[in-house]
Amino acid sequence: MTIINGIRIKDRPVHNLPVNKELQGYACKNRKAGNLAEIVFWLQVHGKSFHGLDFDRQNVIGNYIVDFYVKRLGLVVEIDGGSHNEKMDYDARRDACLEELGLRVFRTTDYDVLQHVGIVLEDLRKFIVENYEHEVPNKEEIPKNLKFQRDGLSANLPYYYPALRAPLLK
Repeated sequence: MTIINGIRIKDRPVHNLPVNKELQGYACKNRKAGNLAEIVFWLQVHGKSFHGLDFDRQNVIGNYIVDFYVKRLGLVVEIDGGSHNEKMDYDARRDACLEELGLRVFRTTDYDVLQHVGIVLEDLRKFIVENYEHEVPNKEEIPKNLKFQRDGLSANLPYYYPALRAPLLK
């Protein structure tokens, strides 16, 4: 479980993502070459140094190579260079395709990474909290002993069990 500033983050891995194997060699070359903004970002997040999250660089998803991917969250991080100004339609289609697969996309610019990496990391933290916060009800809102009914069986629960999403009875 990931906790960011005391907030529990819900894992949202996306399984069985399509991979265009023809792009894997190109992704490997991109990893080795890298651009300055990606290297600066990587130095901030590699080795689970950003809230314990594991970032992969230049990952192939479908027919795309994404800059960074956090498998545990189903999160793509894209760092756009100056050439992306002319490719806004392409980026929108690409984001829509990735989102159809169940992924979330966080975008920033290479300029922001190079000039304000701390702000970029704070924006990423906020994005993760807003999109992945695990909602847990306040203890005061939950009766101490709940009675639930599931598949015709009744039982008392000592507290809160998120796996049991059956209608609760008092």
